[in-house]
Amino acid sequence: MNTPRNQSGRQRLFALLLLACVVAFSGCVYLRLLDLKKQFSRFDQFFKTDITDGLRIDCLEPLLQVGDARWLGIFPETTTTAGSSEDWRVRWVKEPPPGAPETSVYDVELSARFVDGRLVLVGIPERYFAFFSKELFVNLLRSTGAARIDRSSRSAEVDNKPPAEGPELKLPTIASIDGMLGRPTEFTKKEGLTIYRYRYKPMTTEKKARSLEVSFVFNDGTGVLQALTAKLPTGTIHFRVAPSANRAQ
Repeated sequence: MNTPRNQSGRQRLFALLLLACVVAFSGCVYLRLLDLKKQFSRFDQFFKTDITDGLRIDCLEPLLQVGDARWLGIFPETTTTAGSSEDWRVRWVKEPPPGAPETSVYDVELSARFVDGRLVLVGIPERYFAFFSKELFVNLLRSTGAARIDRSSRSAEVDNKPPAEGPELKLPTIASIDGMLGRPTEFTKKEGLTIYRYRYKPMTTEKKARSLEVSFVFNDGTGVLQALTAKLPTGTIHFRVAPSANRAQ
């Protein structure tokens, strides 16, 4: 006979097993993310980029799995499968800013391809790079290889390190971010800085999907981007784009 005590014990056991599975899964994801960080530190060995039309990044030794992307809070709007290949279209639409409605739809979009369940390709459309340098974007990825990780707070600090060779990287300004993303969802000023916050709703049927937030910190005197922060459902990445930058709070 199932007594209330037995039922309660089974419920606790099931909860503990479920928690153990979640911790184990998250730990595996974390280890793969650490391995990905190591790959970023030797970017040219593990990745190939093509800037002919937008930005295409090929993963030469794929690490991330489909489940990892979902754990990070990335879910497809549409998927297309062909054999062992699965193509994702991922899109987020900005939450409306206060004031008059905007006449354009400002979204963030990328494509991803998984082969045998591992990420092999990421693509970003050309339209975003009319306002944000492709070279700067790739350099931020390279710099992630030296990120300072705080696992307890699920955050990473990244300093943009200028390339040893080549022209100086062009930094975005308030005007260029306005052109790319429209008016911010939230706008604040403090200590000589202007902070634009954008919040985005994922376009997907996945019930687990959550909004994301990106903050841009500009120097009031120059209008040049100093730092940016990306808040994902499972963690936060702070990029110091220019010297003496303060991260967004």
